[in-house]
Amino acid sequence: MRGGLAALLAAAACSHAVATAVIGDAPRDAADARVTMLSRELLDLRFVDGNTLTLLVSAPGAAMPGIYRWPANASEPKRLCALAGRATFSFDGRYVIERRDAPEADVGVFDAHRCRRIARIAVDGRVLDADAHGRWLALATERSGTRRLALHDLRARRSVARPLAETSIGRNVELGFAPDGERVINFDRSDDERGAPTSWSLPRLAPMTRSPWGSRAPAATVDDAAELAFIPGATSVGVYRNGALDLVRWRSGHTLFTQPFARTQRVRALSANARFALVHERTSGGETLQWADFVSGQRITLFDGARRGTAATVDHAALDAGGTAVAWVERDGPDDPRVRLRRASLVRPTAAAAWRIENDGASGQAHRRGIHSRRDAR
Repeated sequence: MRGGLAALLAAAACSHAVATAVIGDAPRDAADARVTMLSRELLDLRFVDGNTLTLLVSAPGAAMPGIYRWPANASEPKRLCALAGRATFSFDGRYVIERRDAPEADVGVFDAHRCRRIARIAVDGRVLDADAHGRWLALATERSGTRRLALHDLRARRSVARPLAETSIGRNVELGFAPDGERVINFDRSDDERGAPTSWSLPRLAPMTRSPWGSRAPAATVDDAAELAFIPGATSVGVYRNGALDLVRWRSGHTLFTQPFARTQRVRALSANARFALVHERTSGGETLQWADFVSGQRITLFDGARRGTAATVDHAALDAGGTAVAWVERDGPDDPRVRLRRASLVRPTAAAAWRIENDGASGQAHRRGIHSRRDAR
């Protein structure tokens, strides 16, 4: 596809430069390709098939909503298919879930790699949240003040599928499947204080109260002040406690890394082996996004909101399985309709050399100034 968003998200001219795309509210031209975007959540991104970037531009308000593919060796992304409703990635990044509101409310599930529609399910009521994993779709809805959680089988060859199981769900809902896909979890734990279930077994949606680790529970999770956090697409979970982060394998309970971690920091993405991460921090001084190596302790600053003004933010961030390809979406403030999509590669020339951002040209210079030594990272 030529023109449209494919031209709007053009990569930097140099093949080794940090690729930067600008999306804004000014008239579009060849020099600074732009398009108006009206929502903070319009553009999300995940890495698939190595360092190929999948972009999700969601409606309403987008000029050309759809799923886009941007291989590392391509100069521009290509739209795979159009979307008509609000859409999000599934928690594991393998699916795109599209929601269309009344009068014909339904939920569509697409393969994020091929943009193939797998299922479309009619909804009687308002969709609160949804997630898909393997053969299952978990759907939280509200109708006449009643909130329900339903489980659907994506293999059912029907446009209107009856759920396999249903149960009630609490007031605050943020659905996701556990990393192993064996339970549905409400990541919003505020209902837990009211005694409402926050975890359900498959396929009957029976409430689960036992720990996923049983007697092998990591020591970090025993701390009453510990906060358990799920990381999109990761098979490990984060346990934040007393100025530290423990990365723990789901179900096995094996602690992979323990790191000093500020209360204001959160892991946004992990590599497949959990060694590398994107660390997002929000403070009164602004936001930062860093690439982190949990073995060497080194960090590289990718985004520094303090330099851009305290209102500058990072909307979304992604890291490939190997931990060397990064991409993020930034904007100058919450009311700024313009977002910038940036992607970069991190290379390590020799085993002893420090990591660096691979680039040359003017756009890379600003990023080179953000590279920290291990001493700076402490």
